[in-house]
Amino acid sequence: NKIQITEKAQLEEFYIPKELNQRLWYPDVVFRKISDSKKEELIKEQRFGNYFHALMACCDSESDIESSLMELIQKGEIDPAFQLELIEKAKGFFNQSASLFEDVEGIINEQLILIPGDSDKRPDKILIKKNELIIFDFKTGKQSDRHQPQLLGYQTTLSEMFDKPIKLFLYYTETSSLLSV
Repeated sequence: NKIQITEKAQLEEFYIPKELNQRLWYPDVVFRKISDSKKEELIKEQRFGNYFHALMACCDSESDIESSLMELIQKGEIDPAFQLELIEKAKGFFNQSASLFEDVEGIINEQLILIPGDSDKRPDKILIKKNELIIFDFKTGKQSDRHQPQLLGYQTTLSEMFDKPIKLFLYYTETSSLLSV
């Protein structure tokens, strides 16, 4: 009783039991093996995401980028190997969103909002203007519709705190795209 292995499964390095008696109690489950190079790439992407968020939490304008980055590198919070990419992506954000920063009265970066019922939210960046709020969420992966509900949750929470219209934006570092939600 041999199990057929598809070509895709072979190419993507899935673990598939070869004999039926190896299948145990989970007959339709497979385990995907991730190559060492793929693991390294995933770790690198995660590190970049963490570093980008740390940098952007310290920057209220493009002019803050390099000095904030140097300070974070000196503190050991950011690996200098990511310096050029971080500068490029942070400048890309500020260049694309420059008009949204006009007439800003305040900026809130990565502040925890506690919600009754042991819940919390942490928007990446909030611009406070006289007549509106602008919320940014930074994403370092691929564009996805799954990211919008997170921003809509921020909007719901902040609409209870501020009596102003709220605009929502996603910034994808991978494509340097600023999208209105």
